[in-house]
Amino acid sequence: MTDKYKHPSTLAFTRSIEPSIFAFFSERSSDNDNPKTKLPVLVTLEALRGTISNYLKESDLANLLAKQADEKSEKNPRNANLQSVEKADLPIGFDTLIVEGHISFLANTATSCMSNDPSFMSIYQLYHQRFTELKGWEVLAERYVMNMVNGRWLWRNRTQVAQADNGSLTIHLRYKPADAESATHIVCDALKIPANQCLQISAIQDAKQREQLTVLRNHIATALSAKGEDAWKQGLRVNMSAKAVIGEGATVYPSQEFASNVDKGPDGREISKILAKRRISQDQYQAILHEQKVGNALRTIDTWYADDIGDARAIAAEPYGVVTTESAVYRDNKVGKDGKKARHFYDIIGKLNKELERLQENKQLTPDDYFFMSIIVRGGVLGGEGKKAIEKSTD
Repeated sequence: MTDKYKHPSTLAFTRSIEPSIFAFFSERSSDNDNPKTKLPVLVTLEALRGTISNYLKESDLANLLAKQADEKSEKNPRNANLQSVEKADLPIGFDTLIVEGHISFLANTATSCMSNDPSFMSIYQLYHQRFTELKGWEVLAERYVMNMVNGRWLWRNRTQVAQADNGSLTIHLRYKPADAESATHIVCDALKIPANQCLQISAIQDAKQREQLTVLRNHIATALSAKGEDAWKQGLRVNMSAKAVIGEGATVYPSQEFASNVDKGPDGREISKILAKRRISQDQYQAILHEQKVGNALRTIDTWYADDIGDARAIAAEPYGVVTTESAVYRDNKVGKDGKKARHFYDIIGKLNKELERLQENKQLTPDDYFFMSIIVRGGVLGGEGKKAIEKSTD
């Protein structure tokens, strides 16, 4: 008997990694009080007098330089570039940065939140079962755990720490499984993890920390793979914080918002740099990292798009392997110089019945399997072409 298989036109999965916002605080390393004095890092507005340095054609440059500086031109290099920008610094007297929030790992992978094709879901659920039986979730969970302790989610702030005197970046994790009597605490120094092994628990030098992280990996794998009516109870919340001494008054880097011409300072000038923040009083705003930015860092686990690129060159799990900062698409479904195809998500899901047959026969997971399920964890609208979706025959 021949069944028809197709990628459903309506398909969506709820994301399975749910970060909170992460808030910036400051402390004094010399403070002996317990608890130490802890202040929020505030976002402030500053007016700057900069220079005009954008590219100009030689003819335009000559014409502009022939004019006087007092002409109100935003292009004339003779003029000052007056701008209002937001920034965030540690307070004077406070030399320690703390960034804290939490991550929830949820049981949303076993079934879609929206689908118009029950036959597809039957195939997907069998594929999900095989992936679980072959311990695929442990591979993904290990990479998520390592992105928590290697400090990738701090983005530019991690570089700030590495350049500080006697630099160390302490990552603290705390979680309590539903069946546990007490919480588990894990403390690691992110700067001691080799960059080329930053997604591998085996790179952790301390044996106790390796054991703790392996246990956490298994809890996360269980949370992500859980199915059935009680699956929601298997979710796991991990409280996470980073602490590092970076110096009094040091600049820190929250998420940055898109500036628009409606954002203006008290002087009426447009604000050209806007930082992410939350209001903590009538006129004070605390610096934060957006949950999307933290989530993107945790999902930076895709090293399967090419051979021998190393953990430090991982990209975020995206259907087409897109890296917007490079305007690059790493999963374009074309055959590379190594003779292998960097398949995108829609190529794999379009042949998921064949992928299931392969797993049932070979019982061996491939890089494409890990990538595919990492996109399911990511979640989102993942439907096909609607009525024009190509049907494929299977035995």
